[in-house]
Amino acid sequence: FFVETHDNYIKNYSLPSTMKMIFAAKNLTVSIESFNEALTNVKNNIQLIDHDHVDQNSETLSVYFASYTDFVDSIIKLNALKTIYEELSCLFDISLSESPIHLIKIESGSLWVKIAGCIKIILPLKELIRSFILYIFRNYTDEGKLLTLPKKMDVIERAIHLTEVLEKHGIDCSIPKENIEKSAIKVSEQLNYLIGGQPKIMLDGDELSLSKSRQDKFIEESKTLMIESKS
Repeated sequence: FFVETHDNYIKNYSLPSTMKMIFAAKNLTVSIESFNEALTNVKNNIQLIDHDHVDQNSETLSVYFASYTDFVDSIIKLNALKTIYEELSCLFDISLSESPIHLIKIESGSLWVKIAGCIKIILPLKELIRSFILYIFRNYTDEGKLLTLPKKMDVIERAIHLTEVLEKHGIDCSIPKENIEKSAIKVSEQLNYLIGGQPKIMLDGDELSLSKSRQDKFIEESKTLMIESKS
């Protein structure tokens, strides 16, 4: 947007074009500041380690996003993984200082991320990601529309099965219902950021994807849904 506005300003020196460029520059500055803040946050909370240093109490998770992922979207997806990991650590009462999330490998372009962390967190994290992906793909229609983006609690539960996953991994879900609901909403939002614009994802080497005829429509549709989810 800024580049286009700047080009118009160069071609047509006028008060309106000047004001538009100033407004665009201000928005660009805010975006850069927000991006730098997110990048610093990810850098401070995801530690880079060598694969050989993953201990027996840890588990790895590999996620490959087949569609092109730019720098900003890569940071958003890394931050989503970090946020979900932190939320699960609270539910499982696991100290992040003792069991932090580690970044083992990252490759850009078609983004490939490999992380490691506490096995008690990574295992349910894998299940939640898989459930959400399958829900989104299952509810994506031939007309290029997602039937529903999880927002209400009953829909979120059908999408990620959080209560079932927590109970499977030893959490007493008789704890205050509002705590589970808050976590479910937060996890669902972050999962939406994680898989947004990605019609084909490899989760620990297992391919989960839409048919080729639906993939382009899904990329465009998910961009709109991500914008709506932030509003």
